Amino acid sequence: MTSGGSSVSSSGYIASLDGLRFVAFFLVYLHHSFYTGYDALSYFQGNMWFGVELFFLLSGFLITRLLLDERQQTGTISWKRYGMRRILRIWPLYFTVILLFSATGWFNYEDNYWPHFLSFMTFTNNIHSAFAGWPSSPVISPL
Repeated sequence: MTSGGSSVSSSGYIASLDGLRFVAFFLVYLHHSFYTGYDALSYFQGNMWFGVELFFLLSGFLITRLLLDERQQTGTISWKRYGMRRILRIWPLYFTVILLFSATGWFNYEDNYWPHFLSFMTFTNNIHSAFAGWPSSPVISPL
C-alpha cells in the first residue's frame, strides 16, 4: 500500500521514516556522549536536543495516523485499546531497564536508594526529585 509516495506496510510501518528516526537518535546520542570544551563544538553539542523534539514530532504523527486509521475503519476510537497498546509496548522495556540498572549498580544513590527506586517504579520520579533533588548518577540525570 502506498501513501503519498511512501511505502506503508499492513501494520502501519513507514520505512521511509527510518532515516529521520536515525537522525533523531544520533542527535540525542551525541548530546549525551561527548563534551569537548571547545566553544564551537560545545555550542553544536548543546543544541542537539533537537533530536528529542524530532522524536516527539514523529511520535505525534504516527500516533495521530494510527488513531485516524482506527476511526476510519471502525467509526470510533477505543481509548482503552489505545492505552493497552501503549502500555504493552513501553512498560516491558521500561521496567527491564530500571531493574537491570538497579541490579548492576548503575544507579548511584549512596544511602538514598529506595526512595529513588520506588519513584521510578511508580512513574513519580520527577515529583520525587523536585523535592529530594536529582540523583548523582549521570545515567539518569536530566538534560
